[in-house]
Amino acid sequence: MTFDPRLCLVTERAFRPGGDFLAVLDAVLPRGVTLLQFRDKTGLGDRELLALGREVLALARKHRVPLIVNDRLDLAMALDADGVHLGQKDLPLALARKLWDPRRLFGISVNTPEQAREAAVGGAAYLGAGALLPTATKPD
Repeated sequence: MTFDPRLCLVTERAFRPGGDFLAVLDAVLPRGVTLLQFRDKTGLGDRELLALGREVLALARKHRVPLIVNDRLDLAMALDADGVHLGQKDLPLALARKLWDPRRLFGISVNTPEQAREAAVGGAAYLGAGALLPTATKPD
């Protein structure tokens, strides 16, 4: 799949407590989303997260949107996702690229110019700089 970061949708299932998360995702993906980042911080166990990830992957494939898995290289590999997005507390980019096909997409969250330079030199396809703006999903 082609990497096109114009509109990256980052999921957060907790915002859809009524259980319609997948239906909402199915409805929004064909409306211009060019990259989907599967993020779930609700405390699901690994097997539940894998099952949900499979459903998210099926929707991503249906709508031809590349799927990036947040934080979890193991889950990205298990799903055969298009890439992984790593934070500063996750596996280092260099190690992740050794463990998985380096042709996959590797994104990195950065908080400083130094981290951005390090990620760019290390081969990150894109940078996430969420610490610049306040958000309800990351109060810190």
